[in-house]
Amino acid sequence: MNFRPLRAEINLKNLRHNYRVLRNIVGAKQFFCPMLKANAYGHGDIECAQALIEEGANCFGVALVEEGVQLREQFREAEILVFQPFADKFSAEAVVACRLTPVVSSWDGVHSLESAIDSVKKASGISSFNIHLKFNTGMGRLGFPPNEAKKLADYFLKSSNKKLTVKGVCTHLLSGEDALQENGRARKQLEIFSKIFEFFKGDKIFPHVLNSSACLARFLQPENSYLKYCGGRPGISLYGVKASVAGLSSELESRYEKIELHPVMRVISKVVHVQKLANGETVSYGGRFQVKRESTIGVVPVGYADGYMRRLSSKSNMVCRGQLVPVVGTVCMDFTMIDLTDVGAAVGDEVTVLGSQNFGGRSASITAQELADLAGTNAYEILTNFSARLPRVYV
Repeated sequence: MNFRPLRAEINLKNLRHNYRVLRNIVGAKQFFCPMLKANAYGHGDIECAQALIEEGANCFGVALVEEGVQLREQFREAEILVFQPFADKFSAEAVVACRLTPVVSSWDGVHSLESAIDSVKKASGISSFNIHLKFNTGMGRLGFPPNEAKKLADYFLKSSNKKLTVKGVCTHLLSGEDALQENGRARKQLEIFSKIFEFFKGDKIFPHVLNSSACLARFLQPENSYLKYCGGRPGISLYGVKASVAGLSSELESRYEKIELHPVMRVISKVVHVQKLANGETVSYGGRFQVKRESTIGVVPVGYADGYMRRLSSKSNMVCRGQLVPVVGTVCMDFTMIDLTDVGAAVGDEVTVLGSQNFGGRSASITAQELADLAGTNAYEILTNFSARLPRVYV
């Protein structure tokens, strides 16, 4: 039960729309894996997975084994890719027992899975298992080095090894937004990956590389030889944040603007207290904000314990009565103050913390990207920061 007037509305209709847009960009024949890690970027993994399955999705990506196990308990048939390396043999055994699909980044991972199959095959009846291989082409985080490609191909495709079957090969772009730039870092990674994949062609193995930015780049240049053969793993744009694509001509910029993605999360609260402050009085901890006139200050029950960052103190805006109103003073653990002097708001009026609001013919919005720019971070952190204290309401 929720007594506090604060909630995150998750618009599943918008999620479905975004899925269709991105799925069409990548193409029906290419591997496509919507990312549901981190509780679907804060949107609710079970609910989002169900909506996407109804749209035809049959594969999802998560970071943690625990995330994969949770999805498997609800969805028995979906393919669930797990990108985190295994910390111990129990992780590998859980992956095998729950029929998750591990994205393997090292020989240790290969051998852990082979041992796990031997450990659980009597109980589960599993004797062979599908995996994907990940290569490090520049991210410098996870993945086999490119010069291991031939050795891996020989091990899985030419040897008598029957325990593990490679179904996909991937890499992770460190700067997907420059995928269309000839001297961009993503382009260099794509060139390396194309050489790696030569060792795996012709065996019904799917290449997947495209993050949200690279998916949109593929839309802008559908015949780009480095992009058109790759599958996609969209994340942030699935949830309505249009990933950037750098170095666009005016023609491509116009096409980019026509890509229509809808925000999925909207965070809504209410004014719970209003007070008048005289010129010179201060607001919140440290007295860092001083009003310059007689002001009406509203209190909104959302704070950094809910994921509304302290770094937004006296920087960001919320929306009340269809108008942007400034956040004033230090964001507290449970409360944030807003200046209502110019909008005539009262206790009980709705406040939009994230998203858009219409009121009396006026409308305004505050986006995840705008909050990210103000906080000096990215939209991923803004969305995933909203904590479990905010009930998710699905509309």
